[in-house]
Amino acid sequence: MSCDRSGRAPAARHAWFVRFLSVSASALACSTASAPVRAQSEARIEIRSGALFKIPAHIEDFQYDGVSPIRFSTGESPEEVLVSDLTKADFFAITRGGAPVGNPPVSLPPPQGTRAIVSATIRIRDGRTTLAGNLRDATTGNRIFANEYPMGGPPDRRSMHVFADEIVLYLTGEQGVAQTRIAFVRNWGRSRELAVIDYDGSNERQLYHPMTIVLSPAWAPGGDRIAFTSFGEGEAAVVGLNLQSGKTWRISPRTGMSSSPRWSPDGKAIAYGRSTDGNTEICVGDPNGGAVTQLTFNPGIDTAPCFSPDGSRITFTSDRSGTPQVYVMDRDGSNVVRITFVGKESDSPDWSPKGDLIAFVCMFDDVYDICTMHPDGSDPNRLTAGEGANENPRWAPDGRHLVYSNLRGGDRHICIMAVDGSGKRVLTGGKGDQYNPAWSPSAVREPEQGSP
Repeated sequence: MSCDRSGRAPAARHAWFVRFLSVSASALACSTASAPVRAQSEARIEIRSGALFKIPAHIEDFQYDGVSPIRFSTGESPEEVLVSDLTKADFFAITRGGAPVGNPPVSLPPPQGTRAIVSATIRIRDGRTTLAGNLRDATTGNRIFANEYPMGGPPDRRSMHVFADEIVLYLTGEQGVAQTRIAFVRNWGRSRELAVIDYDGSNERQLYHPMTIVLSPAWAPGGDRIAFTSFGEGEAAVVGLNLQSGKTWRISPRTGMSSSPRWSPDGKAIAYGRSTDGNTEICVGDPNGGAVTQLTFNPGIDTAPCFSPDGSRITFTSDRSGTPQVYVMDRDGSNVVRITFVGKESDSPDWSPKGDLIAFVCMFDDVYDICTMHPDGSDPNRLTAGEGANENPRWAPDGRHLVYSNLRGGDRHICIMAVDGSGKRVLTGGKGDQYNPAWSPSAVREPEQGSP
């Protein structure tokens, strides 16, 4: 069997790249610390799943002032949505009930050990339904914050997501994810489209429905645009989608095949894999379709690039060592270092927005599992052992959750878990293939009415 310059059989390299395109290798953003080369014999991997520390918080039953108790179109009450949001944040151990009773109202004591108490009143103000939310310290009784949230007409769940994110921010100092969304690719028969779903699995809807194959969605930092791989002109190209207008534009050059885009942290550049002579290299280009700079020059396949959180480095997948592995390099293409040495293959790296961990897939017994490691490749941990085939881990903007696709049975579905592997849940269901997830930034604008 003949081999190319990388030492791999051409058919094997082609098969891997086709799999990479169909799976949509995600991203890794890299830290500024250098990563030493480590011998493969030194590598160890643990199966780790535990529970993150939880803050005891108590949610009192909501009060209704001049308005009947509310149920959203999904059938949930406002309290139920808030409990769900705060539970999914993985910061809190939630208890519920014990609202003020009597006239004048008397507050019932919360469970022992409670650190924070949440209360709210829903009322009609100026003809509109509003929620007056309150957070107080359970130990001192002092108010931490109070705010009002318009609930819309008819009332919708987003007001509860905003309230939940403010609770997370005030109690932890970190941004919540209750207002975020997850874009993904959905196949149904011959139909392929970009879809989006709220972080909790509700409100699934179509974003873009082309008459061609689409892969690898990636959100712009502001949440107003998505870049993706499209085969609309016969071969893979990087295309942008404006979520407000629904308009698309070509980002990559019209010569060669381009795929797996990722935005720079400032939104001024896009990195992607590009092939012009049968070999794929890492390039960086203008998001509007301008100049392109090639960063790698290697006979192996280099693809799936991603900027580090500070934009100073880029990570990517390469088979230059003989099998797909994860590498990092400086923004200009210098100082290339391999950082994965576990399993048979490693792919689809994504760097936590906190910069402390890298998520990736690693092959064990011919099945891919989701793993994490430190930016220098140390302390690899396997999060999905024995749970089917898993692909494309992407970090939430809080750096505490991962979204990925999971195959058990005939179709892939979008799933979420906490960074320690706990709290796994399926977001999408039904028939059809759902894969290539991408978690939105914290701030996302809703499309205008009539947009995709």
